[in-house]
Amino acid sequence: MDTRSAASLSDPAAALERFSAEHGPEIEHLRRARSHTEERLGEVRGQLSAESIPPDISVAVFGSWARRELTEQSDDDWAVLVREGNTAGPDVARAVELAQQHLGTGSRKPGAQGIFGGVISCAELDDKVGLQEDTNTSTSYARARC
Repeated sequence: MDTRSAASLSDPAAALERFSAEHGPEIEHLRRARSHTEERLGEVRGQLSAESIPPDISVAVFGSWARRELTEQSDDDWAVLVREGNTAGPDVARAVELAQQHLGTGSRKPGAQGIFGGVISCAELDDKVGLQEDTNTSTSYARARC
């Protein structure tokens, strides 16, 4: 085991700086994407936190958002995560409506895979992630936490 890799897992956000320090090249486009992501995350968090969403429902972002690589051309891969209960209740519908207002508008619609832009239950995560039938599709859910 490479002992340096264990340390890097404790601070994944600093990976770009470590890479740049070890290998020399400046990676300015990734730095700009990280800055843009942080700015947009702050905006969307502020917009969504101003709304009344129950604590067992979350709006999660994936893909370039989660990797902190968001650009003006990125799509908005998002999902409403429901910890327990009805995935079609009025609170869930409201969370989906809010996500649609603030994410995935215009050309930024969620990817065409059919995974994002809707509701995912945590039970569904438990049933799909880390099992024999894992696929690229099902492990895309793995970044979400319930």
